[in-house]
Amino acid sequence: MMAVTSRLSTPARSSRGSALIVVVMLLAAIGVLLASLLAGVNRTMAREHAAWREQTARALAEAGIQRAAAQLAERGGAYSGEKDTLLGEGYYTTKIVRGIGSNEFTITSIARLRDGAHVLRRCELTAKAVIDGKRIVSLEYIDPRTDPRSPT
Repeated sequence: MMAVTSRLSTPARSSRGSALIVVVMLLAAIGVLLASLLAGVNRTMAREHAAWREQTARALAEAGIQRAAAQLAERGGAYSGEKDTLLGEGYYTTKIVRGIGSNEFTITSIARLRDGAHVLRRCELTAKAVIDGKRIVSLEYIDPRTDPRSPT
């Protein structure tokens, strides 16, 4: 009688073993899918953070250009720029070069977005400004990639 009981319990053990293997394989597949999903989310977040750093650095550089143009107008052209002006999460430095005409100026603004001592992103913008007395007549940004007048 003992032998009969043993034979009846064998198929049940085999079914449980097969079910365990199927469950383990499903869990492994779900794990692989989750890992690839998390890797994709991580890449997307890294791209978005890099875009934010680039936009923020550009905004800092534009703020430097705008302030320099306002200071040139306010001081009648007697302004040479600023060094490491703190604004938000970064700094900008502006340099002013008087052009051929007495009222034409080239403004260069270099912005650095920082995380402590580490520079996360740098952006440099250049603009031509024409000042008449205490008024900004024109302010034109120069794209160094397309403007032949800009230094390489």
